[in-house]
Amino acid sequence: MSCIQGLLSQFCIEVERELKPKIESMWTGWAVKGYLPQNWIFKVDNEIITFSIDKDGNANVRAGTVSNPDVVITWEHDLLAHVLKTRNKQGIPPGEVPRVETLTPKGRTAFNTLRKRIGI
Repeated sequence: MSCIQGLLSQFCIEVERELKPKIESMWTGWAVKGYLPQNWIFKVDNEIITFSIDKDGNANVRAGTVSNPDVVITWEHDLLAHVLKTRNKQGIPPGEVPRVETLTPKGRTAFNTLRKRIGI
């Protein structure tokens, strides 16, 4: 397992812990499910990792890509690893930002909701 894949696996645990109660809630379940499933592609140097959340809030990470991504994030390995470890951009040189492509409306909404949690 790669460094980025391992760091995103840790993020999966957090996402599931937060999402599952919301999905099961009578008050928020319908709204949250409207943004699922999600597939995010992380491209770093010579590596591509997919972060996915299914309609039930189960999150997973795997090497490679999917044909229907909602978000594609491209950045240097060390910079992405830093923000995934620390969950903030402190220490990232000014002007160094990832290239983020939101390919679906639900991907855009989810990215805008989670971007600070990831550290981007």
